[in-house]
Amino acid sequence: MLRIREQTMRALSGAAARNFEDRVTRHLHEVFPAQCEPLSTGDLVDVVRLAVEKANTYEMRTEHDVVRFIDLMFIFGADFDQSPQYP
Repeated sequence: MLRIREQTMRALSGAAARNFEDRVTRHLHEVFPAQCEPLSTGDLVDVVRLAVEKANTYEMRTEHDVVRFIDLMFIFGADFDQSPQYP
C-alpha cells in the first residue's frame, strides 16, 4: 500500500497553491494592467491570497468562482462584498 507522508502532501498542496497564484497574477496583469502596475509581485500575490481567503468564507471552491471573485475585487474594490454601496 502506498502511503504519502503528511509533509509530502503539504508540499504538493503548496506547489498547487503557488501554481494557482502564478496563473491568477498573470491573468490580473492581462486584464487589469493599470491596477497591477503599481503593485510589486509580492504585493499582488498577497492580494490574491487575501481574495482566496475571502472567497473561501463564501464557500467558493472552484478556481473559476475564486478568479471571478478576485476580478470583482479589482473592479469594485477589496471590500466590495461588505460595502453598502453594492447591496
